[in-house]
Amino acid sequence: MPIKYALIAEGQDILAEEPLSEKQLAETSRQVLSKIERKNQKRTLTHGGVNYHLKYSGTYLYICVADADYPLRVCYAFLDDIEKSSLSNARNLKGILRSKMAHYNDPASDDITRARSQLNEVSGVMMDNIDKVLERGNRLEDLHEKTTTLKDQGKQFNRQATSLKRHFCLKHAKMTFILIVIIWWFSSSSVWRVAEASASLAAS
Repeated sequence: MPIKYALIAEGQDILAEEPLSEKQLAETSRQVLSKIERKNQKRTLTHGGVNYHLKYSGTYLYICVADADYPLRVCYAFLDDIEKSSLSNARNLKGILRSKMAHYNDPASDDITRARSQLNEVSGVMMDNIDKVLERGNRLEDLHEKTTTLKDQGKQFNRQATSLKRHFCLKHAKMTFILIVIIWWFSSSSVWRVAEASASLAAS
């Protein structure tokens, strides 16, 4: 809990404090109360890894103890708020401390903290979107590479098909030529035999 302890005092008399279970913080706060200069002021003291924020106003002293990394502006806003509330409702000081501590310990109650949280959330969404875009880009690169490979394979297939077509055309031409030669040879042989037969008959 960022604000761990708070008290309201008049002079040396403690009017209210919360929570009562924080014995060590209460003891240190009493030591501060006994030594603080009686004049209107705001100060922050550090002891035992926590900060003691105090506001002396008129005859009243307001103290809150918070974690060292808790924003100073929030602690002083808390002190201003409990001062204003206690002056208008002096009969319920413990209730005021309890409710104000709950309010200021809620990150959603602080505009800057809330805006920072929203900014972090938006940044997280943007990072996710960037990751998705990069992943999509990688997929597009893979698709482009596969398309290029398929295109190259298509060109190679066309070259092989053209070569095979030429091979069969040449083979067909050779077969046609051989067939023509055979037909011509048989035709020539037949004509030669007919001529010889005619010559023999004529000689007889």
